[in-house]
This record gives sequence, structure tokens and C-alpha cells, in this order.
Amino acid sequence: MVKVLLGEDPLRLPEAERERLFTLARHWYQRGVEAILRDRTAEFGPVRDEVRAGHGAVLTQLECAFGILTPVDELVDRATAHGGRNHADREFAVSALTLRRDADTFQAVTAHRQIRNRYDGASSSPSSTPTG
Repeated sequence: MVKVLLGEDPLRLPEAERERLFTLARHWYQRGVEAILRDRTAEFGPVRDEVRAGHGAVLTQLECAFGILTPVDELVDRATAHGGRNHADREFAVSALTLRRDADTFQAVTAHRQIRNRYDGASSSPSSTPTG
């Protein structure tokens, strides 16, 4: 969606417009769509989780299109925030990391993977389960 809206050359947009788009996307992602919708509608009933889905992907696409080098930790957080392998936030964050070919990114992603594997292993091993 972002690529279609930005066109083939996103840098053709004036810097002020790129900054406005990026700032708006970051705000929606950080604040959360649910909170923004509640502010705008003054509704306090249940809001479906899917409403937020994809705003991390939009932000990641804008960062890539505008040449913003997002910290690896932030992209890993987006990739792992929703758990689902097919979530748009995950797919675009992983894609952005994959496009990077530098050793620093590779080492950082490897470190995150090792930490996650240790955590996942510890949480599933019987010896780490508290006994009463």
C-alpha cells in the first residue's frame, strides 16, 4: 500500500512532506491506533486488535523508502510484537533486516535470536518451572 501511494521514487516528495508522513506514521504506531480512535470518537467499548495491525509495517516501509536506518532492536521488536508469522509488521521488519548486508546487523540479529532461544528453552524446560 505504501509503495503504491509513494510511487516509484519516494524521494521526489519534498522533505517536509516526507517528514510529515513519517512523523504521522510513527505517532500512530507508538500511540496505538486504539488510543487514537478512542480520542477521535470518544468511544470506550471494545476495539478489535486488528485495528492496529499493519501500522508497524507502514512505518517500516516509510523508513526504508526515505532512507532512514532504523535501529535493529526496534525492527526486531516490531517483528516479534505480534507473534504471528504472517503479520504485516513482522514481514516488513524482517524484510528490512534482510536487505541489510552489514556485519553489525547480522551480529545484532544473531544476538536477539540467541537470547530468544535461551528464553524459549528456559520457559519450556521442566526444571525451570516453579514447584510448590
